[in-house]
Amino acid sequence: MTPFAVLSIAFFAAPSILLSMGDSSIGTSGCDERPEAGKNGWQTLFDGRTTEGWRGYHRDTIPDGWFADDGVFRREGKGGDLMTVEQFADFELHLEWRLEPGGNSGVILRVSEEGDKSWHSGPEMQILDDEAHQPDLKPKNASGALYDLVPVPEGAGSVIDEWNTVRIMVDGSRYRFWLNGVQTVDLDLESPEGQRLIAASKFARYPGFGREARGHIVLQDHGAKVEFRHILIREL
Repeated sequence: MTPFAVLSIAFFAAPSILLSMGDSSIGTSGCDERPEAGKNGWQTLFDGRTTEGWRGYHRDTIPDGWFADDGVFRREGKGGDLMTVEQFADFELHLEWRLEPGGNSGVILRVSEEGDKSWHSGPEMQILDDEAHQPDLKPKNASGALYDLVPVPEGAGSVIDEWNTVRIMVDGSRYRFWLNGVQTVDLDLESPEGQRLIAASKFARYPGFGREARGHIVLQDHGAKVEFRHILIREL
């Protein structure tokens, strides 16, 4: 850990919404292990050297401020969201991220380009320096949350200015997130509970939110320096 690393652990009273679909208990279960491209159906989305396979939201080119070098996608200047060229339906996604102190970003899923913003259609796994946003931070906006919908459970957290591991599973309308081996989200967006949460959120004004059966994966530009590496996917 660097001298400036900040341990950002969310000790919120509100639990994550976990629906009774298979084993939905919160746990570690080795979910922070790094998969290997070419094995068990995993393929890489980032070759570590080039921006091949990526473009900007609503554009055909790479946004300004995004760079690929030394195995890392890095966002340093304002330019817009970075998005996969390919679209995916049901999948498991693995990646690692590192965020500067005070920063904000996210991974947005099954994105359509019909909206003005990527988050108008795609559910987001939040990336945030939780500690820097206290005391006003809501649990449903903390790092690892299904943004503005599902709060993170007690004990989930990220290390700022260090590498954090993400696992995401999207299967039908069911979304499951893990952050550093701890499950933070298990929600079926089409369930009564999922529909209730959407109706009570800012996404209620966007009728296409969470409705795409297939879409792009977006790395969000939220103004902060953020890095991503080891981005792999396998389709379910």
